[in-house]
Amino acid sequence: RLEASLLRAMADAADRDGVPLVLGLEMVERAFQPALDAYSARSISDAELYTATEWATRWVWSFDESLPILQLARDRGVGLVALNTDTEVLRRVPVEGLESLDSAQRASLVPDPDGFVSA
Repeated sequence: RLEASLLRAMADAADRDGVPLVLGLEMVERAFQPALDAYSARSISDAELYTATEWATRWVWSFDESLPILQLARDRGVGLVALNTDTEVLRRVPVEGLESLDSAQRASLVPDPDGFVSA
């Protein structure tokens, strides 16, 4: 798989250069970062990661397709970072706009409102 080959090459380069490497995961919501941390630390299994991230209801693509990359990252010591916002926010904002979020939610999504371009 192309993704695995690229990750291996980047991990090799990071090891050689002595720099950390992290893999950002669009498919995992930020609220589930603790599950990724536990997985990286080998405190939970593949199946437990699937359950802890609510993969079946929070992402449309198969967990089994992403699993080899997750395992490779864990095995090579590549950090895993949850990038996606909550499903509830993803459903609400297109319909109700950013105004439907409270100030804390907005600040977490748009930390620089003056630099944010809106239509």
